Amino acid sequence: MMWLFKWLLLLTYFVLTTQDDDWIKEQKERHDKQWNENKSWNGWSSKTESEVEATATWIIVIAIVIPLVIIILIGVGVGLAIYCAMKNKRNGGGGAVISQPPPPPPPPPQPAGPGGFTLNANVVV
Repeated sequence: MMWLFKWLLLLTYFVLTTQDDDWIKEQKERHDKQWNENKSWNGWSSKTESEVEATATWIIVIAIVIPLVIIILIGVGVGLAIYCAMKNKRNGGGGAVISQPPPPPPPPPQPAGPGGFTLNANVVV
């Protein structure tokens, strides 16, 4: 592995020391020229009107269709989750739907009054 590193280092040194400085300048100028052409809207003027319309149509279609597909998929996922939760609830399973709490326990029996038993709070029999 070390010999590979040495050869790579030697090759890099050879390439860097033998190349011409003018070559670097030419590459930089060519890169800058290409960058400026791509950056500007000059490319649109070279296209025909039908090409521009087709490109704009595809951009609009993509801008509308992709969000709609995402929204539909989210809606289907939420609907499927609710359906599965309700289906499990009907079958007695768990499910994500929170059920009503159980009714409270009945009150404890009241002790009988002095006359025997109590009909209500005011009448003692």
